[in-house]
Amino acid sequence: MAKGRRHGRRGNAALLSERECQVRDLAVSLSHFGRMQGLAVDDPAVVAAAQAQCPGLLVSEVAVSEAAALLVEGEGRRELLELACEASGIGHLDRLSEAVLYVALQDLLTDMGRASQVIVDDAVARAQRLGAGVSEAVLRRVLSQLSGFRTEIRRTLRGWALALLYGQEFGCSVAELSTRFLPLLSGHEESAPPLFLNAYTAEGAVDPRARLTLMRAQRLAQEVLARREELDERVQASSARWRLRRMALIDLNILRLAAYELLVTPQTPPKIVINEAVELAKLFGAEQSRSFVNGILQQLCTDNGIAII
Repeated sequence: MAKGRRHGRRGNAALLSERECQVRDLAVSLSHFGRMQGLAVDDPAVVAAAQAQCPGLLVSEVAVSEAAALLVEGEGRRELLELACEASGIGHLDRLSEAVLYVALQDLLTDMGRASQVIVDDAVARAQRLGAGVSEAVLRRVLSQLSGFRTEIRRTLRGWALALLYGQEFGCSVAELSTRFLPLLSGHEESAPPLFLNAYTAEGAVDPRARLTLMRAQRLAQEVLARREELDERVQASSARWRLRRMALIDLNILRLAAYELLVTPQTPPKIVINEAVELAKLFGAEQSRSFVNGILQQLCTDNGIAII
């Protein structure tokens, strides 16, 4: 893990670059024509149709590959979009509008460091530029729902990843814990900490937000465990007064989780990472855990050249 990785990073309010916008325009067009023709989005016939309809599109092998990556299905994303439309009172969307929303959803879920408002405004501008059939008011209503889902998922993700990390300290694998996780939350929504999404809908089905969050929490926990030795070294180096073996297990795993975000996947601003870690410490740690976690993470940032912004 390289030190000082934060230097020169873009702010979380940064606008999309011109190329990022071009790739997303291309993704929307490919999705539209791919679904219309019943072909894969990177099929030459689909690419040709998109280019013919919108001559100004950036079309290259690399751009098509990047655009196709934005349209990958999975993790219940399509269900999440349907849930947002339903919550917004939208019964039907034209293909172009749906593609605009799906690409925006991908950005909301994969670029957690970028402000939601930037992604929302970009999606609205894209819909207008490409001639989507939905009105701006309707589009913003659905995007507002998706932004709310993003906040719920982001906060819940850390709490669930922490639960998986803590559970494996007692001999259960992350994979085994994951299979039991959602049922454990069933029926306890009212008493559960506010970080936790309801795992099930009123009809008894698994909520698509919970399914996506659990998949990501499992992956995050496994990635933290894979780097546990080097993360522990960094945490220990920034905690001169406390040896790791003396730390409470819940505090140590909060620190590992935050250190992973700060040092390995620096998409989220450090201030948010630290604040969320402190919230976890308040919810699940002892009385002194909040200041303990905050102090070590502040020192970790200083020691590794990370500006707390």
